[in-house]
Amino acid sequence: PAPLESVCMGVTARSVAGFSMLPFTVVKTRFESGLFQYRSVVQALMSIYRFEGIKGLFSGMSATLLRDAPFSGLYLMFYTQTKKFVKNNIPPLGRPVPIT
Repeated sequence: PAPLESVCMGVTARSVAGFSMLPFTVVKTRFESGLFQYRSVVQALMSIYRFEGIKGLFSGMSATLLRDAPFSGLYLMFYTQTKKFVKNNIPPLGRPVPIT
């Protein structure tokens, strides 16, 4: 893919993954804080949803996406471009290198 396509794919993939995992990240963060006394992950998810609504399960989404999505886009772009460069400019191991 072209560099801009790689950036877009990385941003999109990380945004979907971040959105999907955020409720579990919220629960994990609350467990780690020690401020909440949930008995299980399921009970935590239900409690957050009951008392804070869907907004509580997705709190921090904008900050998470602003942090993670650009990194993933740039990472994928540099990875694909480096892979393309190596494939086109570095001979495979075991083959003689032509001297010019």
